[in-house]
Formats: sequence, C-alpha cells, structure tokens
Amino acid sequence: MKAVTGTVAGVAAIAVLMATIVRLQMVRERWFPQSEPAQQILYVSSPAVLTRLALSYDALVSDLYWIRAIQYYGGTRLSERASKSYELLYPLLDLTTSLDPNFNIAY
Repeated sequence: MKAVTGTVAGVAAIAVLMATIVRLQMVRERWFPQSEPAQQILYVSSPAVLTRLALSYDALVSDLYWIRAIQYYGGTRLSERASKSYELLYPLLDLTTSLDPNFNIAY
C-alpha cells in the first residue's frame, strides 16, 4: 500500500512540476520575445571538409543539415520581412546531398 501511495505522490509531483515548467516558459516568452538573428551564417560550406568533420557519421550529419534546411526555409517564408532571400537554401541542400547521396527527399 505504501508503494502505491509513493508512486501516486511521485506521479503527482512530476505533473505539478511539468505544469510549472510550462507556465514559466510561457511567462518567459511573453517578457523576452525572440529576436531574429542579424544575419544567417553557414560556417562550413565545403562538402569535402564536412565529410571529414563528420567522422563516418555522414548520414547523421546529413539529417541534421536537412532539418536545418527545413527550418531555414520555413523561417524565411514565415518572416515578415519584405525581401525574402533564400540564399542559404542551396548550400544547405548541397551539403545534405553531398554527405548522403541516397537521401532522396532532399532532391
């Protein structure tokens, strides 16, 4: 009986903590809105260099660059700036397909 009571109390404590975390995050986002970065930078633009830096984890790094390309495209498309430039989209997709040539969805 004590084990069940302890488990219920633990689950309740976790639920209360999660609700508190969500509420604190909402307050934080209201007080400190996110600002857009001044400029977008691609630190590594050479597929050959990135292949060496990936240390045989080419598919994993390719997935990361694919996710970054999707976020870049969506962020640029949804931005409220008058001039929308997708200048980093091709380099991001080029890195993605250079690291993993079988990554068909990126084509």
